[in-house]
Amino acid sequence: MEFRTQSTFFVQPMRHPWRRVGTLSDMTQLIQSFPQSAYTYGVQYNTAFGAVHEVIINSWNVGTRISVDHMYPQGNNGATMTFGTTVFVQGTSERATSDEWYQYYYTRA
Repeated sequence: MEFRTQSTFFVQPMRHPWRRVGTLSDMTQLIQSFPQSAYTYGVQYNTAFGAVHEVIINSWNVGTRISVDHMYPQGNNGATMTFGTTVFVQGTSERATSDEWYQYYYTRA
C-alpha cells in the first residue's frame, strides 16, 4: 500500500446547490411541496465534510424506499472495505404498520 497526500483534487460549481428542506419524518409533506418531477432529492448521513447523497424514491407493492444512488466504501478498515449503499424504508412488509423509517445497508458481493 502506498501513502499518498499529494493526490490532486478538482471542483466545479453545482448548477443548483443542495437546499435543506426537512427530515425523513417530513417526506409526505416534502413530496407534495417539492414533486419528484421538478426536484432531485438527497440525504445527509454518515457524511464527511457535509456531503449530500443523491437518492431514488420508489415503492414496490407495499411501503416506500429511499435509496442512495451511488455506491460508496463501507467499513472501517481500508484494506477490507466493500462498496455498497443504504436504503431507508417505511411501511415495508416486515413493518407494514409502522410509520417509522428504518435504515439498511447493502454491500456488493
